[in-house]
Amino acid sequence: MVLKMTDKQYYFPNGDAPRLSERSDAAGYKGPSTARPIDSAPTTYSIRVGTREGTWHWAIHRRESWREVAPQKDFKSGEVRWAETGRILDATSWSTSPHR
Repeated sequence: MVLKMTDKQYYFPNGDAPRLSERSDAAGYKGPSTARPIDSAPTTYSIRVGTREGTWHWAIHRRESWREVAPQKDFKSGEVRWAETGRILDATSWSTSPHR
């Protein structure tokens, strides 16, 4: 049994917090109007994904997980390129439009 604590107490018998679509307070979700469930996300190119914490990141689907990508500047040439950061995201939704 795993007990996860936040400002509210929840009990999850299977040890995993519910996804956004399964939550009883999903109607109070403050994400963008273009957000969709992560199950319908395209896996062939980078997209904006939302996490359980409510943060949004650019990510690509590789090796059965969503991996964060971010711009990185080359220290010699100053050229900026997008690369994986090594961080695996627990994505719950994705969006078609960039937002802050």
